[in-house]
Amino acid sequence: MLLALLLSTINATTAATPAHSTTYRTTIVRRFDSYGSNGTLKLWFPANGYVRGTYTADDGGFPSTVTGGRDGSKIWLDFQALGGLHIEGTFENGAIHGLGTKRIGRAVFVFTAIPGT
Repeated sequence: MLLALLLSTINATTAATPAHSTTYRTTIVRRFDSYGSNGTLKLWFPANGYVRGTYTADDGGFPSTVTGGRDGSKIWLDFQALGGLHIEGTFENGAIHGLGTKRIGRAVFVFTAIPGT
């Protein structure tokens, strides 16, 4: 009985958050000056809450790995490229808005990702 209850809870959670992927157009701008980067972010959202994908800057380069997690409307992302940029943000009408910092330094970055190609 307990096993059936646990399995039905797991299935209900998985059904409520089906796995999907989304491509975003991104803007990453350092706060208080004009330094910025635009690119394409492709994310895969498995039903387990983890996030993975790739980021490719518009000014060239190879796609780099992005990992993270999601909890409801909150999301965090770690970019392998961009100096180890770490973003903490929220979903708003399908877009991601947040702030980020790099592993080294004190600069704060404003991050926006809009669904689309």
